[in-house]
Amino acid sequence: MISCIFLKKVEEDKKKELSRKSLEKLKKEDVEISTAETEQRSILKGSEALLKEAEKKLSDAIKSGDMDMVSVGHGLLEVARRRMDAATEQLSILAGKRKICAGKKEHHESNIEERCRAPKVAKHS
Repeated sequence: MISCIFLKKVEEDKKKELSRKSLEKLKKEDVEISTAETEQRSILKGSEALLKEAEKKLSDAIKSGDMDMVSVGHGLLEVARRRMDAATEQLSILAGKRKICAGKKEHHESNIEERCRAPKVAKHS
């Protein structure tokens, strides 16, 4: 009887440790997602500035009829658009990961609440 109680306690302790590690992993993943989102937003902001500069150069080149500068301006526009597209795509992927992570956290927290609310089984002597 004592060994059965001991085994249940050991099993419960293992579950708590796994639960704790799982929660730590989710928190770490959340921080990594936030860091990546910040980086992608920074790239997006820089690309917007590059896009404005490219539009200005292209406009000036067209007005002056300088075909070399038109090519340069067009090239800058393409680079800015590709960078913006890539950053937007990455932000979309990260939003999906954040949603999955939030779902896992919610599930994890609801499991903890259920265990806390579960009635304690009476011990038989």
